[in-house]
Amino acid sequence: MVSSRFGVGAITVSLCKGFVRASFRRYGYRLTLFLLFNILIILLMGLYLTIGILTKIKISKERAKRQASATPEDVKKTLLEHYNKKGIYNLEEDDYYISLKLKPEIAEPEMIDFLNDFYELRYSEEKRKVYTKMEEIEQRTTLDEWLEYASEKDCSAFQLDEFIHIDTPYPGGWTGFVDTSAEQIILSLDGKIIMECYGELFLFFTNLIKDKLSKYKLADSLKVAISG
Repeated sequence: MVSSRFGVGAITVSLCKGFVRASFRRYGYRLTLFLLFNILIILLMGLYLTIGILTKIKISKERAKRQASATPEDVKKTLLEHYNKKGIYNLEEDDYYISLKLKPEIAEPEMIDFLNDFYELRYSEEKRKVYTKMEEIEQRTTLDEWLEYASEKDCSAFQLDEFIHIDTPYPGGWTGFVDTSAEQIILSLDGKIIMECYGELFLFFTNLIKDKLSKYKLADSLKVAISG
């Protein structure tokens, strides 16, 4: 399944290169760049700015090796360094991925108070009545139950997003980022946006929110990201 996905990616890249070459020959570079810019805008218009609790983070061993010559041990070290300073995730490994999963024993004692404080920070009282459903969330008491409820997408400010991509600094001190897949419970959803290159700004926002909610270990799971 993994190799098949990479095969589709290679075919897509090949088709894009073919389109660019043909467009250059027929229309010249100015019109080609104009077309590419408009295609990019169309692709990005479906994206949203989110703030969410990262419940799962994973890096492909093959991709880390290809992008940064990183060993599995390098990947483990960088995941723990960048996402698990407070020990809120369990480290897991299979044949293809190295992953972090949110610990139930961290989420369950804090979740309700954490959400109340976050929603008060993020939304006005009037909007909290519209976007949040704390009475539904409070009926659940385990991480699995909250994930199941979030997957139903009954509440716009508590919904599961299983396919987001975030950037993690390369393992082993390399300059750049390695592609990282993640799952989150979205607590804030704004859009639609066409931003793509604001990683440092999002990191700034993330750190501000974490600092404001620093009394909770769960604050370390928050991430500002683009989703869509």
